[in-house]
Amino acid sequence: MPIHSHIRSFRSLRVLEHVLGSSMRTTLAALMAASMMTAIAWSDVSVDFRTASTWWGGYSGRVVITNHGPSAINGWTLTWEDGPAIDSSWNVAIAPTGGTHEAADVGWNAHIPAGGHVEFGFTASGSLEANVRSCSLNGIEAAVTCDGVPISGDSSSEPGAGGDSSSPTSGQPDDDEGEPSGGEAGTDNATGSNLSWSIRPDAVWDSGFTATITITNDSTSVVSGWAIQWSDGPSIASLWNGVMTASDGLTSVSDAGWNGEIAPGASVTIGFSGQGSFDASSFHDVSLEPGVIVVPPSGGGTGSASGGGGAGPTEPTEPTEPFEPTDPIDPPPSSAFVTTPAPEWPDRFFAPYVDVTLWPPPHLPTLMNSTGARFFTAAFVVAMQGQSCEGSWGGYSPYTPDQGFLVDQLDDLRAQGGDIMLSFGGAAGTELAAACATAEDLAMAYQSIIDAYQLTHIDFDIEGAWVAHPSSIEHRSLAIRLLQDWARDAGRTLHVWYTLPVLPQGLTWDGLNVLESALEWGVELDGVNIMAMDYGDNAAPPAAASMGDYAILAAQGVHSQLGELYASFGEPRSVQDLWNMVGVTPMIGQNDVSSEVFTIDDAELLRAFASEHGVAMLSMWSITRDHACPGGPSPWASASCSGIDQESFEFAWRLGADRP
Repeated sequence: MPIHSHIRSFRSLRVLEHVLGSSMRTTLAALMAASMMTAIAWSDVSVDFRTASTWWGGYSGRVVITNHGPSAINGWTLTWEDGPAIDSSWNVAIAPTGGTHEAADVGWNAHIPAGGHVEFGFTASGSLEANVRSCSLNGIEAAVTCDGVPISGDSSSEPGAGGDSSSPTSGQPDDDEGEPSGGEAGTDNATGSNLSWSIRPDAVWDSGFTATITITNDSTSVVSGWAIQWSDGPSIASLWNGVMTASDGLTSVSDAGWNGEIAPGASVTIGFSGQGSFDASSFHDVSLEPGVIVVPPSGGGTGSASGGGGAGPTEPTEPTEPFEPTDPIDPPPSSAFVTTPAPEWPDRFFAPYVDVTLWPPPHLPTLMNSTGARFFTAAFVVAMQGQSCEGSWGGYSPYTPDQGFLVDQLDDLRAQGGDIMLSFGGAAGTELAAACATAEDLAMAYQSIIDAYQLTHIDFDIEGAWVAHPSSIEHRSLAIRLLQDWARDAGRTLHVWYTLPVLPQGLTWDGLNVLESALEWGVELDGVNIMAMDYGDNAAPPAAASMGDYAILAAQGVHSQLGELYASFGEPRSVQDLWNMVGVTPMIGQNDVSSEVFTIDDAELLRAFASEHGVAMLSMWSITRDHACPGGPSPWASASCSGIDQESFEFAWRLGADRP
């Protein structure tokens, strides 16, 4: 059906809706969707499940839906069976039921123009497998690929899958919008290309390091898809900005999809953390696709796919000056629902996480009286229903201040000298930083929540795919800068903490990028709280140390990283000032990684270390887990119990014993 016929159909349906009233809207919406479905043939739609980045035990992925048909698609629902076990997602409303998944647009991305595409992201455990079955868009079967490769036995393997001759046969998006072509990993489509590489350490400590590999396109043509391979080298604990495979001493890293295209003269970087000491000369038989195997000189560190010597180690770039908003922006009108003012917080405190959306709902004043904890980190505020630039607890509509959620509890808690630090983000739901169109809109959304609860302490829990999501990182940094400017102008107190994932060696490169962005925008951080949990056996071998030991190692690593970071911005800080910026949050009891168990002895060890060094914050995930499970110890993590033998609230008493 030609596009002008769709327009007439929509106009007619809209007129009919106006005549019949709102009671017909649901039916009319279905009719409108059906009118569009007639334009979709099986060969018009392709879907590619892609790996975006990997870490030990999991990965982030992208699902790209491409419209190869002659007409636009307005409104879409994608269904499939099996495939990845999705933990969290963004830019989509997704509802897994058993082995079937249903993913729908979130309004702003409902329109797929002819020849265009949309995409959404997710995180999952394990690795992406080519086991997606029965995939359809709006009820029409779609051609399916997995990282660009047609899935065997599915409709995508039949002749003609992926659209007409003007569209990629693998079902990948066109390159009109700068999207990588998604060809075979490691294939260089440039003519006469010359890829060079260099490696440098970024941070080095007693037991490990982080390093960056830079790949540069020295040719005059665009490179689409790349891979680098080497033998020997370090023991890699975590890698980002690429997809890694390792076997029999050989390590291969290919692009992560979004960074597969390298313009002439441009570069991409891969970051990784390793154990032991950094030694560039340990990288042997390095090859870049397409290229000749090159061996770094005795000093190590550089190479070229065409056999050249490279340009030497790349010096770290100087931090940019903080950006300034172009025009003054006024905060939104204040609307307070909590009337009791917040108390003063001590310099060092215990603030365990509490998931306030659990059922039965936790009661903060009761938890305070049961545990002795005065302060809590309340989790998590995300985008309303996964798409709106409006914050709500867990993304649920009734869980907002104007609906009275937590208002009475917080008034009661403050009357007894307690308080909350509200946490934005978390592993599930859609970050407000991604849902809001601009940084100014994001700051308004944050400020409305701050005003409603009269907050003096806020936390930004940045994990999963969001820790490597450039646009949301930038939006968040500027928005927080605006919040602090508004608070300063109003004579109010606003303390800002970041909570970031960590390895025993310290923050990942992505986490450091998040902090660099904050400092570039002029954000004043009170501290960095590390999630000392779920490292994976490769990063934290169970036989080598306890979870308490690994938490302490991670804290020491972050302390050093913060020192280097602030010094690089011309703001050197003393050893004690840096400890005053460190927070540690273990996952008590049984972690999500079955071999990781944080015990009561680990809590005692961490508390003693924090007292000795003046660590600013101790926390834990979470206060509602601080009980033994009814059925006894369990190898599986639960939201309501720790999975180990313990007294009720024993972790809270042990970790918070020396905290006001």
